Amino acid sequence: MNTLLWRWDQDADPSKYDRSKINERLNVWGDVIHFQYTSGHCIILGAIVAAMFDSDSHQADYRMIGLTAILMATAFYADWRHHAFLDYVRNPAKYFSK
Repeated sequence: MNTLLWRWDQDADPSKYDRSKINERLNVWGDVIHFQYTSGHCIILGAIVAAMFDSDSHQADYRMIGLTAILMATAFYADWRHHAFLDYVRNPAKYFSK
C-alpha cells in the first residue's frame, strides 16, 4: 500500500505525500468501480429484455449471464480492495509510518 501511495504521488518521502493527488486517484478508482457495476446491470437487463422478445435463442442469454457474473465479481473484488485501501489511508498513524 505504501508503494501504491508512493507511485501515485511520485515522492519518496512519506511525510510529504500530497493527499489531494491521492484523493483524486481514489475518486477515479471509485468511478471505475461504479461503471463496472453499472455495466453489469445494463448487460443483465439487456439480456432479460432480449429474452422477452426472442424466446428461441437461449444460448445468448447464458453468455450474457456469464459475462455479467464475471463483470460483477471483478467489480465486487475491486470494491473490496478500494474500501480496504481507503481504511488504510484514513488511518494517519499507518499512513505516515515508515
